[in-house]
Amino acid sequence: MAEILKTDVCVIGAGSAGLVVAAGAALFGLNVILIERDLMGGDCLNYGCVPSKALIYAGKLKEKLSMIDKIGLSVDIPETNFFHIKSYIESVIKSIEPNDSKERFEGMGVKVIKGSAKFINKKQLQINNQKIISKKFVICSGSKPYIPDIQGLDSVPFFTNETIFSNSEKPYHLIIIGAGAIGTEIAQAYNNLSVKVSLIDSKIFLNGKDFELSNILKSKILSQGINIYENIKIKKITRVNEKKFNIFLDQDGTEIILDFSHLLLATGRVANFNDLDLKKAGIKYTKSGISVNSRLRTSNKRIYSAGDVIGQNMFTHSASYEAGIVLRNMLFKIPAKASSNIPDIIYTSPEYASIGFSEEEAVKYNSSINILRWPLSENDRAVIESEEVGLIKIITQKNGRILGVKILSPNAADLIVPWILAMNKNLKISSMANLIIPYPTLSELTKRASSNFFLPKLTSKFLQNLVKILIKI
Repeated sequence: MAEILKTDVCVIGAGSAGLVVAAGAALFGLNVILIERDLMGGDCLNYGCVPSKALIYAGKLKEKLSMIDKIGLSVDIPETNFFHIKSYIESVIKSIEPNDSKERFEGMGVKVIKGSAKFINKKQLQINNQKIISKKFVICSGSKPYIPDIQGLDSVPFFTNETIFSNSEKPYHLIIIGAGAIGTEIAQAYNNLSVKVSLIDSKIFLNGKDFELSNILKSKILSQGINIYENIKIKKITRVNEKKFNIFLDQDGTEIILDFSHLLLATGRVANFNDLDLKKAGIKYTKSGISVNSRLRTSNKRIYSAGDVIGQNMFTHSASYEAGIVLRNMLFKIPAKASSNIPDIIYTSPEYASIGFSEEEAVKYNSSINILRWPLSENDRAVIESEEVGLIKIITQKNGRILGVKILSPNAADLIVPWILAMNKNLKISSMANLIIPYPTLSELTKRASSNFFLPKLTSKFLQNLVKILIKI
């Protein structure tokens, strides 16, 4: 007979969203059960943000070494040892792991259960030989790699974003299918580590991102020696021998054959909920993810959901934010609604950061807009550090209301932060133009671009004539 456990809150999934919900509920004295069938910390710690940024950091260090002769220094650039790279990535994960560990959460009073859960009905779920009855459930079961249907794929070994960081050998040619955020980040990292890399996508490079900034980044990546095949159809993949494979491409009727040693599928991620028996719990869902309202409650009023599994913004920062929205609604009945204004970051070199409307969206919803730009080539700090590729682009209404900001720059993920605050607080462009910003910093991009909003008025004939009169007084 199954053991019955009763609790206040049951959280499914110990990733970014699930950990925040579990910790928050326990902090307020509730009985909490946290279920995880795989690794504590979820995708971000084990397969995503943490290992990918460790790999990117390793690549950037080697890239900097290759540029050191520009300032009059010389150094022998070492050969990349991928076994050591793998060990470094594992050490980074290990150092952060205690923050997400079972022991830490049990220390908070959370009961952690390892295993796969599925709903029995609208009020109960089963895991292992236990039944859980909870006043509230929160589904934070994350996402998993999407595996495309490609002829011959089942006959060749391949990596996904969940396995690429365990690679310990140097590829002679890494093929990456998918030129989105994940594919582009890893392509550049491996290229910096002296690996031949080709990016392949059925759509355009960074499809859905700002077109102007994407093209600048694309040019930078091409100049680094990465091959990019856009708007292309993959016909099949074949095995030549144990360490060599061919991929057959069709570009406007022309066949292209590439040989490779390693393959990465970076074709996106899909919500992970198929094993939960959601229908038994009365939870509606689509192919994209679990359906939730603006308060992140599902069609079952006892059950909330947050993070990748709702299929909206598949970012760790979004998952943590959504977990906070769930806690406010679930515990305090505060009618908190999830914002759609989530920053979009790609950790390439230079980094890509975006928040708010695109140009196309701004034109669609506004009768007239201003677009303000400032290039990195006109930023003294960027020139000093040989980082002149990129720009900031700000989209505003005619009255100065900020509609969107796009940044392509080193540390763009940090540079976007004041713009997140400005948009959340409905500040106008004048607030950003009036900031006193230290010199020389990349943050000056913010002030220089913002000040351009006032340039037409400041250079008007009327104002010039007025100044000529006032200077005589």
